[in-house]
Amino acid sequence: MTEAYAGLVTERDLLMLQVHAQSAGDVPEIRAAIRRGYGSVVEHARALSAGDDAGVQRFLALGQLCHVVVAAGLEDVDAEWARLVTGDVPDVAAARLDGSPS
Repeated sequence: MTEAYAGLVTERDLLMLQVHAQSAGDVPEIRAAIRRGYGSVVEHARALSAGDDAGVQRFLALGQLCHVVVAAGLEDVDAEWARLVTGDVPDVAAARLDGSPS
């Protein structure tokens, strides 16, 4: 499940749409759409993983970390803090997006 999600994160247009939606969460209609989306992700994660609530929460947390790593190009930052942040992120999520420079 994590690998499938990480593959989605490497689709730059989808990733940036999610990032922009979250940044516009003060708009009630956008906030409602974000909530529906997360609700759907939670229900799918529960159904597919048969995991407990803590496992689903860790899955969501790792997904958000993947967003940060990929959107900010942290896999290319040669600094201790960046290695700390990217350390537990699946390699597929840290893949270069569409070949653009970081």
